[in-house]
Amino acid sequence: MAPDNNRVLTPREEGLPNIGITGYSGTVNTPNDVGRQDFIQVHEFSDSLTISRGRHNFKFGGVYRYNFLNTGGSDVTRGSLSFTGDIAGIPDGFAAFMLGYPVNGRTAEGLPPRYLR
Repeated sequence: MAPDNNRVLTPREEGLPNIGITGYSGTVNTPNDVGRQDFIQVHEFSDSLTISRGRHNFKFGGVYRYNFLNTGGSDVTRGSLSFTGDIAGIPDGFAAFMLGYPVNGRTAEGLPPRYLR
C-alpha cells in the first residue's frame, strides 16, 4: 500500500468541513475556521525586596517567565466542499450535495504546526 503523504490533523482541524450549497446557508464552523491557529500561554512571576540601611540600598529580586506558543495556519482550517447545480443532469446544489458531487473542495493545508518555547 502506498502512503498518501498526508500529515496528521490537529484536534482543531478535525471535524465537519465548511459546506457551501448554492441556494442554501450551508454550515458554519467555529470562528477560527479561517486564519491562524494559535494557542498561547504566558506565565510570569516577579518579586523584589528593597532594604535601606542608612546610606545603603540593597535590592534583590527575580523574574520567572514561561512562554508557550503552538502556532500554525490555514486558509480553511477544516477544509471545504462546494455544491452547485452546474453539473449536467443535476437540478440544484442540494441535489448535488445529496448525490455527493462537489464542484470543488479544499483541504486544510497551510503552515505546519510549530511549537515554540
